[in-house]
Amino acid sequence: MWQRKKINLAENSMDTLFRNVFIAGFILVGGAIILHSVLFPAVRQCSLSVRAVIRKFVFLFSMVLLEQKLGPIGRLRKLAWLVAAVCFLVLFVTGFGPRILCGVPLSGWLLMIHATFAPVFAVCVAFLAATWAWQCCFSVRDWDWVVRLFTFKWKGLLVDSDLGWKLSFWAMILLVLPVSLSIVSSMFPIFGTHGQEVLFQLHRFTALALSLVALAHLYLVLRGRCKAEQN
Repeated sequence: MWQRKKINLAENSMDTLFRNVFIAGFILVGGAIILHSVLFPAVRQCSLSVRAVIRKFVFLFSMVLLEQKLGPIGRLRKLAWLVAAVCFLVLFVTGFGPRILCGVPLSGWLLMIHATFAPVFAVCVAFLAATWAWQCCFSVRDWDWVVRLFTFKWKGLLVDSDLGWKLSFWAMILLVLPVSLSIVSSMFPIFGTHGQEVLFQLHRFTALALSLVALAHLYLVLRGRCKAEQN
């Protein structure tokens, strides 16, 4: 009885810690995005009107449209991006919703939906990593940005670099590995009860890190597209 109470107390403390980290993480990343967009606007005139907000959402959805000039690989890549985005949204809602909003573990139909969309997301991410890797290779200009950072030449440092969305892309690819492997490993009778608990905690904390990095990556990509269209 005492051992069971001790386990429940540890689980509750971890749930509380995770909930606090979840809220703090999104507040910090969301606040950093808003602050950066205000201090360094991607366009010359930044409007917060309803029309401007609607246009930004339309622009976001237009990114997933299949352009006629794209070849077969390009069309598959756009399709994989769309499927991965939908799967990620479903995994985010089903994975974090019960714990954060209701304080209950993932189970039932939500667990089945989560487990169904997870392998599809992993396959799409693997395809995107293979087909987009060459566009995310680091260049001499990126290295110059690092040199300017450590030599304190910070003028324009947060505005004119592609290093941010490249780093966030590779960070997402790397984070997908522990997110996937941790939950897959827990399905095999290799680890004990404590080991499975460790894998579960690793899964949800790395999934949270993946979500935060994905949010930052989406902002940086949209920002780069806005500046490119303006030029």
